[in-house]
Amino acid sequence: MNMKKGISILVLSIFVLGLSACSGGDSPATIDPSNLEVTLTTKPTPPTAGAETEFLATFSGSKMPDSASLTFEIRSADTSKQFYAKRTEGSAFTGSFQFEAPGTYEVFLHLYDDVNHITKMKKVEVQ
Repeated sequence: MNMKKGISILVLSIFVLGLSACSGGDSPATIDPSNLEVTLTTKPTPPTAGAETEFLATFSGSKMPDSASLTFEIRSADTSKQFYAKRTEGSAFTGSFQFEAPGTYEVFLHLYDDVNHITKMKKVEVQ
């Protein structure tokens, strides 16, 4: 009877270990919003109305997971336009946009990973 009980405990232990191995694994990498900083540069500097402007958003302060993506949102007093950014390398993203008129615009950077949606805002003065 003790042998049967010992075998049952051994089989149960192996089963529990197998289940824990299946449910384990690394959780998806996520961005730490508390340390995240962004630098936004434009080409040309400053942007000119009617000409194509290239944006470069470079993030620092947190590891950038492979799943990260970025959307630029350009806001003026009466409009909002969004476009997807292309990831260039590491924590850098680019995109281009043509401003219709001179003025001050708010550029919202919508950064996504598997869990977060983080928004940063920068102002751009267009001539």
